[in-house]
Amino acid sequence: MNQVLYDDILLQIFDYIAAPTCDRDASGRRNLVDAALVCRSWTRPAQAVLYAGSILVNLDADRSSDFDWQRASMSILFVRTMCTCPHLRFAVRDITLRVPVDVDTFNDNNIEWLRMLPPDGLRKFRCLWYTAKVPFQPSLLTAPAVLTVHDVRLYCCHKIPMSSVLSLKSATCLDIEIYTLDDHLGHSQEIAFTFESGPPVNKLALNMLDYPGHCQCFAALAPGLRSFTTKGDWFTCNYLARPVGQAIARHGCEVRELILCVDWTARWRYAYHRVSFLCDYPFLDDLATRRPKVEHLVAPPGSCTDVFFEHFPARLKTLELVLQDEKPFPFEGSLREALIRVRNERIPIAVEKIMFWSFFACTVDDDPYVLLRDICAASGITFCHKAQFDPLTSVEKFFCCKVCCPEA
Repeated sequence: MNQVLYDDILLQIFDYIAAPTCDRDASGRRNLVDAALVCRSWTRPAQAVLYAGSILVNLDADRSSDFDWQRASMSILFVRTMCTCPHLRFAVRDITLRVPVDVDTFNDNNIEWLRMLPPDGLRKFRCLWYTAKVPFQPSLLTAPAVLTVHDVRLYCCHKIPMSSVLSLKSATCLDIEIYTLDDHLGHSQEIAFTFESGPPVNKLALNMLDYPGHCQCFAALAPGLRSFTTKGDWFTCNYLARPVGQAIARHGCEVRELILCVDWTARWRYAYHRVSFLCDYPFLDDLATRRPKVEHLVAPPGSCTDVFFEHFPARLKTLELVLQDEKPFPFEGSLREALIRVRNERIPIAVEKIMFWSFFACTVDDDPYVLLRDICAASGITFCHKAQFDPLTSVEKFFCCKVCCPEA
């Protein structure tokens, strides 16, 4: 064959094969093999880019032998590629499995391709189990590629065995969201599971409303956590608020970021969807007395009292308080006294920003927390108060310390 390729390599190979004078001896076949290997090596960079992005695979697709491949979806074509092209399995980096809500049967053979993926290849794995008609399949979490993935998200309308989750020994970022339809779950009992050592998770998002096992799961993963996020639904339930709060206070001392009311955005922006809730157990008081290392805290209503500000965490840099009462923040005086004491006694403290999120309609033109704002300004702390002005038009009011935050 030519030493220099002036056209597409595949086209020249096909032309060579089709040529009447083509040498069919062993040396000619060797040339064809070498050319095919060169062609495949040249396409690897393009293949790596193609498979590096997120790939969505629907697990409701037909896998029958008489399937019309010309009308196949991208999911089916991807699965067939993984089954027939071993060299492409190493290029897959991000997979999202989706089980639609109308699926009523599950065939384990549909995930055989997932077991073919090599370990240490996947970077992200998502499983969106929308159907409540079929139990979650723990075999999804036993594939070699899934066992070595670092970023895992599981959304399910069925219960997920926590022992399977804790078997993901390589997971450093874990997002679990479970909404079961069994009302009795979690009222009086917790799942009992044993583990030798949990995965090295440093970022955990856990939303398991009315589901047993949440406290044990948090306790098992807490030793290495740097960030913990939850939607705050636990704190609306009297029978869940106390055990969850106790678990956070007991095991969350080493966590640097506690986002305990992450869904305030949806509740705050849409007046008709706004749901008032108040945690009846001030678990952050217990946490503060344990000298936590938290640096960023988003606290739901009712989660702290004067005790928290008397033991203000020394490493806390950003404090966000979600308010759901038309009355002023009841512990503003304690917060002001804590800041004044820190400034006067020159106590080393890391706080840089304090922010109030008000769910109620603010009908005043001036910030009701002007004293707190002035104290923060004198201490070099940014103070922001974002309040809902008109619940019908969602017009917002944003009060901020101009000295420390001139762009607001």
